[in-house]
Amino acid sequence: MLRTNGGRVYNKQTWEMMPDRAMNPHEFYRWVQSQTRKHNVITRLTRSDIVKYKDPDTNEKHEVCGWFSEPVDDDPGRIMVAYGHGEIEWLGTMAHEYVHFLQWLAWGEKTWNDPIWEHDDMIIELECQTEKHAALILESAGLLHSNMVRNSEVYCKMMHDHDEFFDEPSDFNAEEGWWLNNANV
Repeated sequence: MLRTNGGRVYNKQTWEMMPDRAMNPHEFYRWVQSQTRKHNVITRLTRSDIVKYKDPDTNEKHEVCGWFSEPVDDDPGRIMVAYGHGEIEWLGTMAHEYVHFLQWLAWGEKTWNDPIWEHDDMIIELECQTEKHAALILESAGLLHSNMVRNSEVYCKMMHDHDEFFDEPSDFNAEEGWWLNNANV
């Protein structure tokens, strides 16, 4: 298990930032926006299948399903999520990036920016733990679907099997495509 901040993934403040009721997808999106806005982080859902991210340290450009960046000086942080192929996909990504936001709040800047995260095995551990916590958030909001759990399991297995961090969006959701086209969450 990932251990940070004295062995806790979250602190009291961030634990209280879990959904406390069932929501529809629109309410969940607005709820995440309201939580992040309190900490100078803007949350947006785009209409595209991908969002572009430019790494501030390396200036490398990436195409991803979503990303989180913390505020820097007077510039707000961001959570950007691509709509992708429907609600199941963007809800999972939104919850995942929201967990990264909560980790940043709980751990503080020193831990969040620690060079340990430059190691692929630590990134894989972080991403798989983030997937588990994203499922808990969606479950609390009444939005967790078994396909989301399956997608998370496949994503983590792919990361472990390939022993590398995936920068590009994968097609791990392809087998669920039939359901995504008919989703009525």
